[in-house]
Amino acid sequence: MTDTASMLQGLMTSRQVLINVVTYEEDRVLTSIIAKALLGKNNQIKVPVSISDKAGLLYRWSITEGLSSWRCLGNRSLEHLEDMGEETRDALEAIDIFVNTPFSGLLVLADVHAIMDDPQVVRKLKEASINIRRTKDSPQEKGNKKGHKNIILLSHKPVCPPEIEKSVAVLDVPMPDSEEIQRTLRRAFKQNPHLSKQWPEVKDDPEAFDRFVNGLQGLTSVEITSTIAQCISTHKRLEVSFFNKAKRQIIRKSGMLDFYDASGAQMGDIGGLEELKDWLKVRSSAFTQSARDYGLPIPKGMLLLGPPGTGKSLVSKTLGAGWDMPVLTLDMGRVYGSLVGESEANMRKAIQTAEALAPCILQVDEIEKAMGGSSNDGGTTQRVFGKFLTWMQDKTEPVFVVATANDVSKLPPEMLRKGRFDEIFFVDFPTPEEREAIFSIQLRKRKRDPANYDLKELSVASEGFSGAEIEQSIKSALYTSFSASRELKNSDILAEVSTTVPILKTMEKKIERVRLWALNRARFASSAQRAALVGKASTQTAQEVTPEQIDAVFDFGGID
Repeated sequence: MTDTASMLQGLMTSRQVLINVVTYEEDRVLTSIIAKALLGKNNQIKVPVSISDKAGLLYRWSITEGLSSWRCLGNRSLEHLEDMGEETRDALEAIDIFVNTPFSGLLVLADVHAIMDDPQVVRKLKEASINIRRTKDSPQEKGNKKGHKNIILLSHKPVCPPEIEKSVAVLDVPMPDSEEIQRTLRRAFKQNPHLSKQWPEVKDDPEAFDRFVNGLQGLTSVEITSTIAQCISTHKRLEVSFFNKAKRQIIRKSGMLDFYDASGAQMGDIGGLEELKDWLKVRSSAFTQSARDYGLPIPKGMLLLGPPGTGKSLVSKTLGAGWDMPVLTLDMGRVYGSLVGESEANMRKAIQTAEALAPCILQVDEIEKAMGGSSNDGGTTQRVFGKFLTWMQDKTEPVFVVATANDVSKLPPEMLRKGRFDEIFFVDFPTPEEREAIFSIQLRKRKRDPANYDLKELSVASEGFSGAEIEQSIKSALYTSFSASRELKNSDILAEVSTTVPILKTMEKKIERVRLWALNRARFASSAQRAALVGKASTQTAQEVTPEQIDAVFDFGGID
């Protein structure tokens, strides 16, 4: 908030006349950001404006109320002075009145995007900018504070028609930052008797307080106040899980992202992958302020490579519950639009939404399909992909990206280079011991005691199966036993396993090449999986494919 007000103040005191302030929170901008920009830390006027009752300090225009004048008070609030008549509902008339007044001032045009398709309005703004600059720079006005005027174009999206594009400065107003949310939370704890018992639990625990702050980030100031009130009314205390539910509304409105409910999920639902689990555990507390104070950078994310069904997507979903963060899934199919520039705008919107909800986990499934593109898309895919990569490289918000890919051959080298992700993991087919663990987890999820089944026999029978194929075999066996009105038997599962042709067999050559490529180019999610593949690589079957043939197939040009 303070930085935004300072930036606006700098634009207002410079030669910038037209300022497009992009926000969904009009009232917050008017009463806080603009008021702080007009007044300094000691409530002294910082911008050379008139405080005459006749002229007012601030003019506000809307298509329903027309022009009204306001004055900024010393306590950084606004006082309404007068409405200036129904005739001022015409934007052209309102701009003329403001430009021609002999006093300095600030004009705020609300919801300006609704009138920017009118060429007369665009031309009027262009002329206003020219006239205000000309008046200010004239020899007669040198040193005169009167005539110092700025026009704020207030809207929820950038509005810069080509005619005035070079004359408009765009200022994005971020959602309430952690300091604002902390102040709101402290007020809620102090003013609400229902929270008196909970306050001692969190006041001396910075990490507990941070979880509440993180749970509310991404909401507007009105949404924050409303969510806190609803949570207190429902639970008589504050709950982070309740805050995360409130964020789903933002996700639905964005249209580009989906919200995955990770409640109840846990890393124990995944069999094996111990290397990956340990790596994630080390980074679980790296999003706190104490980690920043220690000098730790915010984790960027990871790329999970491997055959389908090996648990790559499940990792990101269970990770949300383990880290107590919302999990967002980016649907690249919704990003690409038919209009020129629409795809790039959609990607920008998706990124802004994810950053507003940070800290969070952003999952991008099968990213190789989204980045493939075509020769006749006019370069749209390359631009969208480039924007995504640039954001990943430069992002400062705590958005942990989990990208998955089945076919590494379709990924461009710039995505695989070091530094783009914190780590690249290869998730292979489970080993015999890991298959036993997966059978045990899946049986327990379906209210069956794993001790009643021969897990070793099931593991041997399902050699080469992925975790998804093991899960499906148990589901199919349950249908069989249910239709026979009896309890699930080991033989039912074995029967389903015997009729299943795993993807490892249907796509054997392609998968073997991917596995061999990963052997020396990626970190394995499971040390047991890597050891098993190293042993297999010494067999004659594995030696049929040379490293040169692998690089030729993937066309990586020797990039490791």
